[in-house]
Amino acid sequence: MIKFKNITLWPFRAMSFEIKEGRLYKVLAKSDFEKNLFIKLVLGIIKPEDGQIFLFGKDLWTVEKDEFVRLFKRVGTIIGNGGLISNLRVGENIILPTWYHGTLKPQEALNRVSLILAKLGFKDSEVSEYLARTPGSLPAHEKRVVSLVRAMLTEPELIIFDPLIEGLDPEIMKKALHLIEEFHTQERGRTSVFISSEEQSLEDIRADETIRLAGGGLSE
Repeated sequence: MIKFKNITLWPFRAMSFEIKEGRLYKVLAKSDFEKNLFIKLVLGIIKPEDGQIFLFGKDLWTVEKDEFVRLFKRVGTIIGNGGLISNLRVGENIILPTWYHGTLKPQEALNRVSLILAKLGFKDSEVSEYLARTPGSLPAHEKRVVSLVRAMLTEPELIIFDPLIEGLDPEIMKKALHLIEEFHTQERGRTSVFISSEEQSLEDIRADETIRLAGGGLSE
C-alpha cells in the first residue's frame, strides 16, 4: 500500500516502514513540520534526497505522469483547511472529483452526499442549505468534515487523515468516527491512516497499529 525504503530528507534519515492494506494506522510525528513533511512525501509533492516511496507497489518517482494520476485516484485526503475551492459552493466542492473523473452523475453523487450527511446528523431540511453555502462561511473543522464527505464519495482504497476531529462537537466527532469505521470495513482492503503531532488528539482512534516518526528514524 505505502512503503518507505531508506528515505532520507531532513530530519528523516534512512527511514523504512510499510503501511499494509486493510488496516487502520495512527502515525505520530514529533512536530507539525515532521507531520506535514510525511504527508508531502506520501502524496508525491516532495522528492526525498535518497530512498524510494512506493504506493500500491509503484515507485512514485519513476512512474509516468498518467500512471501517477491513476494512483492518486485511489487515494482520499483530509487536510487541515479541507482543500476546498473558495469560489465553488460546498456541494460543488464535494462532487467535483466524481464529475471530473466521470464516476458518478451529479444527481447520483448528491443523493449519496445526502446519505453521508444524514449519518453525520444532518436533517433533510438542513442538507440543501448546507450544500449551498460557500467554504469561506465555514469554520476550519467543518471544512474538514466537507473534505471527509468528498473523500468518501470517491470510495478510495486509502484515506489519509491529517487533522479531522480537532474542534468538532463531541456528538459530531462520535458520528464521524463511526462513519469512518463503517467505511473502512465496508470493502476488503480499505486502509485508513490518521496522522498527528499530538498523540492526545488520536486517543479516540482504534488503530491496528501505531507508527511513530522519530526524526532520525522510526519507532513502532
